[in-house]
Amino acid sequence: MTPRYQVVLQTGLCVPMRDGVELATDVYRPIGYPGELPSILIRTKYGKADYRLPEPSKPVAMTFAAQGYAVVVQELRGLFDSGGHFALLEHDAKDGYDTLSWIASQPWSTGRVGTYGCSALGITQVLTAQLCHPAHRCAIVEGAGGAMSGDRQRPITRGLVLTTPPD
Repeated sequence: MTPRYQVVLQTGLCVPMRDGVELATDVYRPIGYPGELPSILIRTKYGKADYRLPEPSKPVAMTFAAQGYAVVVQELRGLFDSGGHFALLEHDAKDGYDTLSWIASQPWSTGRVGTYGCSALGITQVLTAQLCHPAHRCAIVEGAGGAMSGDRQRPITRGLVLTTPPD
């Protein structure tokens, strides 16, 4: 896919959660985009480094940003540079919700956010989607859910795109 824009990366952001814990976040934005940006959120337990310039091993953030999206890549609570304590699935829904609120409040944001990710990154999307944030417009969930149990959603194993109708 031919890039429509060059991309600027803002690192070292700390996004506050409702309990005061700050999560390490990077934002990729297209240079020269006219106006506010629709956004894509990627929350990861594997670290942000693989998404970064100049030669990302996971180029998805760069690819989306080069097409005119703001892309927010965030490390989960208690992992890498994020504060707090990591507890599997415990904070994903509320932290995702709080991050959606942060994105929607940014001056560069249209207030419309999609989420993206595979496997564990997909599970965080499913948990966040259950809280029905008004800014969360779609989720591209790939290969997620095999490790979910108890009162959580049943497995999603082949991929799913969840959307809400436009206003």
